[in-house]
Amino acid sequence: MSEQFTPIPNEFLERIIRMNLTGSQFRILLVVLRKTKGWNKKSDWIAGSQIKKMTDMRQDYCYKMISSLVAGGVLIKEGGKLSINENLRPKKLAPLNPTKKTDEFYMKELEERGTARFCTLYGEEKLAEFINRIEL
Repeated sequence: MSEQFTPIPNEFLERIIRMNLTGSQFRILLVVLRKTKGWNKKSDWIAGSQIKKMTDMRQDYCYKMISSLVAGGVLIKEGGKLSINENLRPKKLAPLNPTKKTDEFYMKELEERGTARFCTLYGEEKLAEFINRIEL
């Protein structure tokens, strides 16, 4: 392992720990931390394609997660640049998707991504719940 690192203030980490972030939101946050703090920058132009490559998430889903983090006050987006809100105060973020996804959506995701990737994105519980529902 190399000697390079991304400096993250302890106080900021403690704030993040108390937040109700999803795994995907947390991964996006880590990318923004890496691309900003990891290069000693306050903010940076971070393309959706970069985030997609680093997280292995669909690009449209990356944008959805970024929007949720901006709306929740975790990230700041100014003129296309992303930065970390260093005045972050722990709070519960708004639901990511207020509409219920259909079985057709999950079936398509499962077919396109396979079981392992589906579990990474939605969780094993969601897979079991979905399989139980379609077997009935």
